[in-house]
Amino acid sequence: MGVRVEMGRAYLALGDYARAKLEFETVIRIPNLPPDIRQQAEAYGKLADQYSKGKKTVAYGYMEYGYGYDSNPLSAIARNPITVAGGVPIPLPDSSLARSSNYNAVSLGGEVIHALGGGFSVYAGGDARARFYNQLDQADNMAVDLRGGVGYSAGRHNIRVGVLGGTYELDHTSFRRSLGGNADYRFLLNDATQLTANITAIRFKYVNELLQTNDYDLYSGLLGFTRSVAGGRAIIGLNLVGGYETADPRRQDGDKRFGGLRLIAQAAFTERIGSFLSLGATMNDYLAENAFFDKQRRDYFYDATAGVTFGIKAGWSVRPQISYYKNVSNIDLYRYDRTDVSFNIRKDF
Repeated sequence: MGVRVEMGRAYLALGDYARAKLEFETVIRIPNLPPDIRQQAEAYGKLADQYSKGKKTVAYGYMEYGYGYDSNPLSAIARNPITVAGGVPIPLPDSSLARSSNYNAVSLGGEVIHALGGGFSVYAGGDARARFYNQLDQADNMAVDLRGGVGYSAGRHNIRVGVLGGTYELDHTSFRRSLGGNADYRFLLNDATQLTANITAIRFKYVNELLQTNDYDLYSGLLGFTRSVAGGRAIIGLNLVGGYETADPRRQDGDKRFGGLRLIAQAAFTERIGSFLSLGATMNDYLAENAFFDKQRRDYFYDATAGVTFGIKAGWSVRPQISYYKNVSNIDLYRYDRTDVSFNIRKDF
């Protein structure tokens, strides 16, 4: 029951370690609990136990390896030729069209939390992810994201305010950097329902001078609803997101406004086997006319991910999954679809 895990986390931040441990143990006893939720409860239960023994600083982390197939790693167009202003057809070279490849993926991350007392805590964490494509080296990429800030919990209220930053490499070359901040508020409406609100502001800067015309500032907001059903054996959630991008004046498509929604569902078959589904749709509306295509760009982006998680003792799990992405645009160059199938092995500690 994900919301009870969040309640336990709130008690942790408040310093009420006995109640936190009770919440996590209650979750673990639920039969046919989704494996991901069970692993979270077990991990946080260990944190609560460490806190209760006098530790003010605790940490948790994960590492993961995946092998998969990606039908279009560079999110490239499959259609050729494209049509530009005046209806003129422009043929693209094969190197600019969609190509597929198998890949190896690795990721790891974690977080350190220090209790200050009085409901306050400080945290620092990060994640690193990398993909290496067997048949398409230029799609190799690596991302490192760091975060840190202050948390506060009181009763059913949980707040985090912090800074975040990251780097992204493409084809083993520094490609883009980001720096910003966010504020996250979570409210436990009852034992089965959680409400979430989040605001984020991030600046994205491209390293290559030729790409710096694509620099932009992102401002976004999110409202979320999560509820456990079927006695805690399933979770459903809905997130509404919207925002605005303030672009470099030289960006061809100009500023962008966007909005969308995401549906999340998770259910358990047995104590160690669970399934998950995520569906999203976003409209991206660009505000300047692209002179090359003689149009104001508008995109509709759709994505779906489904999979099964098999929990293994000692924090190990395996996860086969499939993802599908489709971008529908009024400009030929930005139309694409992509399928990603992978098998992943994960260790939480």
